[in-house]
Order: sequence, then C-alpha cells, then structure tokens
Amino acid sequence: MIKVDGALLKEYRKKKGLTQVQLAEGICEQATVSNIENKNMSPGINILSALCKKLNVEISDILVETEEDKIRKKINEIQSLNSVSKYQESYKILQTIDQEKVSNSDLLNQILFYQGLLDHLYAKKPDAALFYFNQVLEQTTETDIHHLQAAANVAMIYLSKGELDFAKVYVERTLKILSETDFDNLMICIVYYDIATYYRKIEDYDKAIQLCEKGIEYNKKHKSTYALEYLLYEIASCHKQLGEDDYLERYMDAKKIARFNGNDYAVKVIENDLK
Repeated sequence: MIKVDGALLKEYRKKKGLTQVQLAEGICEQATVSNIENKNMSPGINILSALCKKLNVEISDILVETEEDKIRKKINEIQSLNSVSKYQESYKILQTIDQEKVSNSDLLNQILFYQGLLDHLYAKKPDAALFYFNQVLEQTTETDIHHLQAAANVAMIYLSKGELDFAKVYVERTLKILSETDFDNLMICIVYYDIATYYRKIEDYDKAIQLCEKGIEYNKKHKSTYALEYLLYEIASCHKQLGEDDYLERYMDAKKIARFNGNDYAVKVIENDLK
C-alpha cells in the first residue's frame, strides 16, 4: 500500500468535474477511488499513476512523503557532502536523524555506516566508529555495499592507530569481497582509495597504484568523477615516493578534478603536499 493525500486527489477530481465512477472507469473499481480518497492509501503505484494521468496531475503531488523518505533524502545529502570532505555539515545533518523512526534494515545500515564514518573522520572517535561499523558487518552480508564499506573503514581505523596487523585482516577481507562480488555502485571507488592508502603506508606503492587504477576504470565505465581526485592524488603520492618524474603532473591532475568536483579540502591538501 502507498500512502497518498486522498483529500487532494478528491479536490483534483472535483475540479475536473468527474465522479468517482468516471475517474475509476477503465482503471479500477469505484470503491478503490473511494478508499484512496478517504483512507489515504493506494493499492499500487500503477493504479495511482493512471488516475493521476487522467486528472492531468503529477503523481508526486499526490504521494505523501514518509519519515523514511525524508531520512533517505538526508542520507543522500550526507553522501554528497562527504564526497567533497564537508564532514562538519554532514555530521550536523546526521544528528537530526532519529533511528527510532526507521524500520527498513537497509536504510538503518546506511545510517549506522555514516555514523561510524563521521565519528571516525569528523568527531575523531575511532572506538565509537568501530562500534557502528561492527554493527553493519554483523547485520549485512558480503554482497551488501554497506558491508564492503564498513570492512574497508575498519581497516582505515586500525591503520590510523598504527595497528597494521589488524588493518591487514580487514584489507584482505575487503579485497576478497571485491574479487567475489560485482558491485554496481560508485562507492567502490572510495573503497579502492581507502585500501590503496594501506598499501602506500606499508610502502607497496605498485599495489596502491593498481588499486587506484581500478577505481579510475570504474569511474570511466560509469562516466563519473566520484572520488577521482582522491584516486589521482594517491597515485601522485606513490609516484613521488617511487621517484617518478611525472608526479607533479599527476598532482595537478588531481587538483583540477578536485576543483571540478568542488572539493576545496582536497585542493588544500594537494597544495600543502606541493609546498
């Protein structure tokens, strides 16, 4: 059942000069129209779409936005802000989300993931972040993108703590999932970047570059620039460590993409590296 504004549908129907029987003709029973108008629920999107088309109104005008719909919009906004490192703004939005109003497990795992991510990157609470990431890992399967993201970020937390053995466990777990599952989600670009930073840390620069190139290829496939500045930046950093002559050019490529994506934070990081 789909929640709708039945009174508004009734108003549009009357403006058209139609009875319930006339509106329902060729679409559904008159009783269905009556239930939609009086009980604010439609039995399906197809019927509702046909009724709206007959009334010459947009279906979005009739649909009622649920609390979970509002939360999904907030999650999408958080994701967009995170992609350009605006973690403070993301964190503020996250604090307005009431988990108690969420029954959808996928949405709840998204919230838990971003709580962990922002506790790690913004609030600087690694132990709290691990708590949230572990919840995601326990509640999802390896074919779930949130599971993959959580595993990669657990690795990043251990890496930031200097606990390389623990980081390695989750890096290998992440790579195993990537090799066994065909994800159709741009989030894997940032996962490749995260895991590449581990290999740069242990001075396996070739492996780090290889992973970043996979993220870049994924971007090309989807005609996207998602996290591309980070992938290019990581390659530039590795080339610098390897003594490659083109590292400055690669830094500049990363800087151009960062500016294109509106990622002021990444621009500053690159400029500091070049000083």
